[in-house]
Amino acid sequence: MGNMEDDPDTPRTMRSDLFRNYVSALVAFLIAAVLVLVWIRGLTPPSSGSLPDRAVPLICFVLVFWPVFVAIYLLWTHRAYSSLDPDALRTAAESDREHNRGWLGWWSGLRWGAASLTTTAAIFAVVVTIAIALTPGMREDTAVIILTMLMVAASWAMMVYGFALDYMRMTATQDPEETPHLKFTTTDEPAFSDFLTLAVMVSTMGSGLPAEVRSGPMWRRIRTNAVMAFFFNSVIVAMMVSLVFGGITAS
Repeated sequence: MGNMEDDPDTPRTMRSDLFRNYVSALVAFLIAAVLVLVWIRGLTPPSSGSLPDRAVPLICFVLVFWPVFVAIYLLWTHRAYSSLDPDALRTAAESDREHNRGWLGWWSGLRWGAASLTTTAAIFAVVVTIAIALTPGMREDTAVIILTMLMVAASWAMMVYGFALDYMRMTATQDPEETPHLKFTTTDEPAFSDFLTLAVMVSTMGSGLPAEVRSGPMWRRIRTNAVMAFFFNSVIVAMMVSLVFGGITAS
């Protein structure tokens, strides 16, 4: 099977997931570097408090980089997949699976699917939130608070889209002779938006799913989604609120 990039009928927005991930990271890195440089040199940077002085630019960089990266990557991904019909979606899923098997896929975490993406997002959210909460000068900075909330929101969105992609790839690439992983109540040929709706429902309510789950592997994937969403919704978000805003109240 040829690469999708070589297919003249493939939309220009449709690149491999690996390509989108690395290009989004590069663009976000450049944008974050410029904005943080302006923030540190031209505006009033947050106080480092007990942290080393060099830690402030690093934390500010992460606060800017992560939301920008997630926004670029997810908007590009949504635009790429939402325009595909079922046959093109199947081709894209097979191509992504092939691309993600290499060492670049391993390094980016895409090889391991949504669980790896969610873990990465959670680590970003936890480490940065704790660092900010332990630094009075940073947790009292309005820009830092806003960026922290954006970072947590971006991490949650990354989790949802990661599982939507997992559901789509599991369904689109399975053997036609096998029992379907999912049976949607509204369509026999689900689009990417249907898988995204499923991921949102699992990540928020855990019930009222728009599809009937018909296989063990899909049930395990949905269970992983529900557990990680519970951890994110109850632990990380609560920690962000209590540590960041609690620090402001106490100051």
